[in-house]
Amino acid sequence: MIVHLKTWITVIIILLPGPMIMAQNLKLAQLRNAGPVVNVYSTANNTSQTVATIKDDEFFYCEPGTADWRHIRTIKSILGYIHKSQIQLVEELSITTQQKMLLNIFTTHKKLGTDFNRAYETRDSVGYFVTINKLDEHRDRVYEPILDIFSNYICKTGDTLLIRKLVETVPVDGIVEAETRDLAMGEAFICNSDLFINALNSMKNKDDRFYVSFHIQFGLLHYYQIKEKQLRPKDPVYLKLNEKLNAVRKDSMPSK
Repeated sequence: MIVHLKTWITVIIILLPGPMIMAQNLKLAQLRNAGPVVNVYSTANNTSQTVATIKDDEFFYCEPGTADWRHIRTIKSILGYIHKSQIQLVEELSITTQQKMLLNIFTTHKKLGTDFNRAYETRDSVGYFVTINKLDEHRDRVYEPILDIFSNYICKTGDTLLIRKLVETVPVDGIVEAETRDLAMGEAFICNSDLFINALNSMKNKDDRFYVSFHIQFGLLHYYQIKEKQLRPKDPVYLKLNEKLNAVRKDSMPSK
């Protein structure tokens, strides 16, 4: 696990609420029908300039509403318009479809992270650059975007398998600062803290357990900082949840 030593010496400065991870009025979406690429237009008609294209395996963000042409933002932050007939909001998919999507993405991300860590540990320089590029691309293209629905999904389902699968990606992800992931875990922890604690306690590696609990704690703190607009949240619910994570961390102090 590459990132642990960095984490112990990292001083994290958490700022008061600024821009959110994505604009609050945008929803995660995908193309409604598989097929050829769909053009993104500069204005709300198909005679304007094409500013980007979206493939059927890509996510994008969409402004909900009833207009025929919806304002969207691609994963690469290109703004434009797509006709509503092409858009499927991910949160409106069935729970079964959401589960399959989350499970596939988390499983793939763990494998890519494991491959990256192996290349690093074996000093395989070619493998290192190949695997880190694959890991980064997967993170940007699907792993971070799908986290947009994770907390709502967990609060509705209490899906222990998906909690465990996300938790397993954290030690191998290769980055220390993962605000999107941490905030998603922190939000989900609020409604299903006991399930997260069980997932943490099932981790055999104490270093991994400590590291993951640290990131959930960071996400929880960030959530309440945004909610209360102050650096040190005072909400009794937050303080109680934070103590739960402190207990896990105390039990899982990293080996020297």
